[in-house]
Amino acid sequence: MGSHMYLSQFLQVSAGRLHENITLDEDVLIHGFSPLSETRGETISWSRSEDINWSEIRASVIICPIATPPPPSSSFVVVRTESPRKLFAEWLNLFVTSLAPILSGIEKTAVVHSTAKIHSTAYVGHFTVIEEDVVIGARSSVGHHSVVGSKTVIGDDVVLKPHCVVGEEGFGFERDDNNIPVRIPHIGWVEIKDHAEIGSFTTVCRGTLGATWIMNHAKVDDHVHIAHNVVINARAMIVACAEISGSTEIGQDSWVAPGSVIRDAIVVGRDVVIGLGTIVTKDVPDGSIVFGNPGRVREKKSNV
Repeated sequence: MGSHMYLSQFLQVSAGRLHENITLDEDVLIHGFSPLSETRGETISWSRSEDINWSEIRASVIICPIATPPPPSSSFVVVRTESPRKLFAEWLNLFVTSLAPILSGIEKTAVVHSTAKIHSTAYVGHFTVIEEDVVIGARSSVGHHSVVGSKTVIGDDVVLKPHCVVGEEGFGFERDDNNIPVRIPHIGWVEIKDHAEIGSFTTVCRGTLGATWIMNHAKVDDHVHIAHNVVINARAMIVACAEISGSTEIGQDSWVAPGSVIRDAIVVGRDVVIGLGTIVTKDVPDGSIVFGNPGRVREKKSNV
């Protein structure tokens, strides 16, 4: 990036959460971040390990665990913390959001229905379609080539990445007397609460009669399918290529790993971990870790 910040700005937002106070004789210019395997000057890097080869460090600042031994040289600043990855994520996010341009407005190639209500600070990308009676809140962003179906309600600070489809009909059929599949119309809607995120090439189907819900701070990765009438509760995270079948509920703070499939009408409790490629066919109690096909509760998180 061409712009910069200073280390004092990072330290200010993290005051009280570092292992030790850091005093600077001279502020440190930060032009970006670099990986530990290839650190660069005027950048911040981080290590999850206490075993650091200091002779290879070229970064101006290194974030590391509390127990990391001090370096033999003071040519860079060492920031010790209980959770290096968390601090790294916070500082990287601060750097990116502080320097990135804030997009707002509707691109000329977008198609927006006259009944849609889009906040003046929201952004609608190129070749995106916004259907009738859609509501998009403040500072929310709908990425290029996305489709937002009718009656969808999007809260504030929501991110829809490019090529996602939200609020279209899902897969619902019944067979007639001649055994021919007949579509069951889905006339509900999708509601996405504040600070949620929907990934690229992800589909969130509207409810059959009511709503499909994505709650506050929920994060849905790329290539995920969320069927009709699903509820993804606050701070839950659904990772790439997962499939959540109709009328299923995912509890707060739960994690659904890549490639997992959750059957219809399942209740997954709070703070649950669904393991990689797991097939969930029964309700899952709070705090469980579930693996396998079919998914079985292997252990409680409290016992880990």
